[in-house]
Amino acid sequence: MARPVSGEFVRSISNSEQGICLVLVNWTPHGSSRYSRHIRRAGSTASAALVALSSVLLSFDVAAQLVISPAQFDVKVSAGHNANVNQAERSVDIVDDRFLEFSSGAGYRVSFSGGRVDAFGRAFVSAQEFADVKGLGHRGGGLEAGVEGAITNSPLPPFYRLSVRVTGEDYDFKQRDSTVYTGDLLVGANITPRTIVSLGGEYRAREARSDVFDLSEWSVFADLGVEIAPSLRAGLRMTYTDGDVWSTIQAIRPNGEARDDIFDLIAAATAIQRDDAFNAEFEGVWFAYRLPATTGRLSLTVDKTFRERWSVGLQWLEIRVKADRDNDYDNRLFRLSLGLKF
Repeated sequence: MARPVSGEFVRSISNSEQGICLVLVNWTPHGSSRYSRHIRRAGSTASAALVALSSVLLSFDVAAQLVISPAQFDVKVSAGHNANVNQAERSVDIVDDRFLEFSSGAGYRVSFSGGRVDAFGRAFVSAQEFADVKGLGHRGGGLEAGVEGAITNSPLPPFYRLSVRVTGEDYDFKQRDSTVYTGDLLVGANITPRTIVSLGGEYRAREARSDVFDLSEWSVFADLGVEIAPSLRAGLRMTYTDGDVWSTIQAIRPNGEARDDIFDLIAAATAIQRDDAFNAEFEGVWFAYRLPATTGRLSLTVDKTFRERWSVGLQWLEIRVKADRDNDYDNRLFRLSLGLKF
């Protein structure tokens, strides 16, 4: 049950967050030095974010009561299909694949200002595995922190959400090992008791072992959420992104012949390197390259909740990429998920 606390307890929260992050920074899982390196980097960054968040809390009137929610846990398992895992333009290069995903997290939520503002923090682990291109699978984990709340005191108030997230990803091939930093801001409103619209922006930076997978991007998005029934919801998101993308093609055929139809791709690339994940699974020689591009995404989701804690979700995602020198490609993803919160 949530409990009210004084300003002194807020100071103890600040100390606790520092302690939690120190554990994450110094913890080293057995047999996975690469994984632990990413987690230490994520922990160091998230530690600073959580301490800063605590300072913001302390800047409010500490005499005001806060409400600490019980720890919240979540688990999700997903299966899906990716129609173009290597994000290639030409049909001769396109590889489709099936995937499985797992994620689990734990976090706390603190309410203050009369329940109008919530601060939250969450630690999580995740994994993704592919059926054919096994080198694209990864394991990882990270931390997320943020604030959200109502902007006015109206019955259906507009709301906001600001969050930062740091994720470490460990792959079988070192060139893809990454630390991903994400920050996003969302502002929305209930236009009816069952309909929500929101607008937002996001910045994402991926620091990888290889320059090809060193990516940064800015995005803006618009959301529409509808409660069809008390336990059934549908969502639509449209996203426009400006930044880097990577793509992989077969540059040399299995018979040793070099292709002569990829010069425009190579000329437009800002980085290029042999792709270890695809060379391990397919004949010929495969190269990954990085391009500046704009990307449009359209996502449709349907979620059904049952027995309060369980949920089943469907997602359909359509992607259109336009890169330099008319290097364009399309992709389509389908995902079925089963989730549990407790």
